[in-house]
Amino acid sequence: MGRYLFLVISLIVVLINFVIWYKNWDFLKRHWRFVLVFTIFCLLCTLFDALGQRWGAWGYSSRHTLNIRFLGVEVENFIAFPASSSAAGAYIICHARRSDKL
Repeated sequence: MGRYLFLVISLIVVLINFVIWYKNWDFLKRHWRFVLVFTIFCLLCTLFDALGQRWGAWGYSSRHTLNIRFLGVEVENFIAFPASSSAAGAYIICHARRSDKL
């Protein structure tokens, strides 16, 4: 895997996001605005990732990323952050619905 590890993990998160949306489409299509706002907010947090890397708080191993940067952040983050936040937002809404039914 080596250099494609972070990309593969990001694509797995995209797949999980797709499954959540596919299984709960009838419910989630009514609440897409919440998920969109949540996703955009988390995408903006990607810029804080760039700040953290510049300050030296953390970093990504060049052995596990494509080493392509956009706005100072690894390109894989622009796949992983929106997909994971969309999946999290969708899961939260679906879980809240299931809790209300109990």
